[in-house]
Amino acid sequence: MLSELLDLHQVNTDARLVIYPKNKPKVLQALKQGRVEYVDLTSWKFMDYFFGYLFEHRFFETIGEAFPDLRKKEEIPAWFLIAAYTQLKCHTEEATHNLPFVLRSGTILNRVSANLRVESGGFNNRNKHPRKAPIDQDTARKFFKRAPPQSIMDWFNRDAVGFFLEHRAFDAEGIGILDSTFLPVTDNPNYKEAAPMPLDKNGHLVDLDKMSEQERKKFKWTPCFRLTNLLHTTRATDYFLYLGAHLGPGDESELKAGEKLVEDFMSRCGNHRLKLLIVDRGFIDGPMITRFKKERRLDVLIPLKKSMDAYKDVLGLARLEDAVWVRHRHRETVDKDGVQTVTTLDLAAFHDITSWQDCKVPLSAVLCRETVEREGKKEENVWVLVTTRKFETPGEIYEFYEKRTQIEERHKQLKLFWNLGVFTSPEFSLVTAHVFFILLAYSALQWYLRQDVMERMACKTIKTLQYEERLLKKDNVIVYADGCFGAFRFKTFMSIVFNLEGDARKQMKESLDKMPKDLEDLEEEHNRSP
Repeated sequence: MLSELLDLHQVNTDARLVIYPKNKPKVLQALKQGRVEYVDLTSWKFMDYFFGYLFEHRFFETIGEAFPDLRKKEEIPAWFLIAAYTQLKCHTEEATHNLPFVLRSGTILNRVSANLRVESGGFNNRNKHPRKAPIDQDTARKFFKRAPPQSIMDWFNRDAVGFFLEHRAFDAEGIGILDSTFLPVTDNPNYKEAAPMPLDKNGHLVDLDKMSEQERKKFKWTPCFRLTNLLHTTRATDYFLYLGAHLGPGDESELKAGEKLVEDFMSRCGNHRLKLLIVDRGFIDGPMITRFKKERRLDVLIPLKKSMDAYKDVLGLARLEDAVWVRHRHRETVDKDGVQTVTTLDLAAFHDITSWQDCKVPLSAVLCRETVEREGKKEENVWVLVTTRKFETPGEIYEFYEKRTQIEERHKQLKLFWNLGVFTSPEFSLVTAHVFFILLAYSALQWYLRQDVMERMACKTIKTLQYEERLLKKDNVIVYADGCFGAFRFKTFMSIVFNLEGDARKQMKESLDKMPKDLEDLEEEHNRSP
């Protein structure tokens, strides 16, 4: 628990941060004696508890020590700027000019929750008038603009991921998913690091080979970035943590970027941290799969292309009489018109596939055959999954591969609900900071929810969490005393205060008289919180 006062480097000793841990019994004892430091007439919100948890574990201080800080003079500690910027992303705000409002309208990083308040005129003690927010938006913007983009990526991949590793945030089964997504931008030449790609309106790659020559000439390419990321999940897919990411131009090779992410992660964290890597066809590369298996003891699960010899080999084996098919799924549905659709999925397993010449390790394959029957018509779809892992049943491998869609769901969530692809500046350093701090906030939130035994909420979007928080909002009083805080129902708090007598009553009056004059405005400010 953090209860000590932390002196800031190169800051006037009168400007200090007060960090409060949660200790309701201790605060209750002080309250009954009339000794309180501060009273907040509002309820604590989900974000308050989340950030309080992060500060309790010194999350921002730990990762802030390694952030690429190019300032000549540190008037505001890097960890505080990182915490403020992370809060901005948790409130799904893209622009730093909204930062003062976010800080002012919430308890986090202002007086409470992240449990911080500046006791004098700002961090540099230069303000002649009381501040409405701990920092100015331009201070944060310039700080992250100065940071080299590659250094931000390295910091996230090394130090932020390293923090989660030290706090045992990884599941022992070691499941990783590797994929990439496009982040389109406006046709602005100031996006110098973006590259044009043939994307549809939803940001998905278009197959130009399926277009006529005339259609290809008319097709307008879209400038974009490409985000390649390595996602950690569990067998139950109830927990997601980013192990590494790389942001580059849209025409960058996802294969090379993804391979480097995996290699770097395993070099830093050890071969035992990642045991099964699930990838899509974009990462088909025999030498890479061979090296992962032989040198890293990392198994890979990947679908084959129909043009590959190994794919044709598996189809040939399936035609043999001794091929064993297993019914994995049978589903019947009826639409609003009463038409029935029957969908079945059959699987067949084959081992020791060696016809992939570039891959120097034996493979096991699962042939998947999905049949759809509707109104007397039957459609059949066939595909092949291969893996370097030994398995007992084909259903086990199929269910593992189904988890690959979870990284696409993360991309969808981050784009729709966290505004991952919404940029307010074409400066690549700010673009990078925006993207990687969303990944940081998302991973930290997942870690908190899991540690707090809230796996059910880990799969929900940030908007859903904020909505549920508003529904469950209760009128509480947050009391600070003896370096701690405690939350009390309003009725309980008032009952204690009204029953104070003697020295305790006198002490309470003196404590209340010392509180900020704008105390009555706090509830209105909190109600405006995003």
